[in-house]
Amino acid sequence: PTVYEFTSDRGLLYQYFQLRDFMYRKVHKLTEFEGEEDVYDKISHVLIARKGNLCVGGCRLTIREADEKFLMPLESEQFRLETILPDCDLSHYRHAELSRFAVMDSFQDSDVFYHLCKIMHEKVLSEGIRYVFAKSPYTLARNWRMVAHGFGAKAKIHNDITIPENPLYPEIKWYITSCDMLKTKEYSKDHHMQTQQHDEPTIH
Repeated sequence: PTVYEFTSDRGLLYQYFQLRDFMYRKVHKLTEFEGEEDVYDKISHVLIARKGNLCVGGCRLTIREADEKFLMPLESEQFRLETILPDCDLSHYRHAELSRFAVMDSFQDSDVFYHLCKIMHEKVLSEGIRYVFAKSPYTLARNWRMVAHGFGAKAKIHNDITIPENPLYPEIKWYITSCDMLKTKEYSKDHHMQTQQHDEPTIH
């Protein structure tokens, strides 16, 4: 069975970092990509999928409180979510970014992607997060939107927002996808969710 869990196990995290390094270089042709542990891994909730002790997929959720000002992974000093999406009023709502999604080649056609998304969706609800953001190429952005809609959430691809070109990956055009969890029926304003917690391993 495939086990899904939020982990701090150094062995599993090392495998996840290696996996995302390999897959980003391969899938997105990012020869300069560096997938090793970074500062966001230290402050994020890292979800992995494993077969036994082998990590076959993973992603991370970085949460920022309404009054916090540190940069999210997709942000820079000149490109802040609060500025480019003023209608979200992020200074009043807890929000998060989903990033560093990777699934091993041999599991691309399995349910690993779906279950990672499902567990992250439940995590977002249980944490009382209002907005979730992701940066990705357009094809993956469409996948995010489709999966979110399947969970009853409303996702939007912001075609009107131009993300500054990354000099390391000038050939890739990136898009921001946002999800307003207030439009998801399970969202609770008082943050006391009764949804299943996934800090314990989940088996599928």
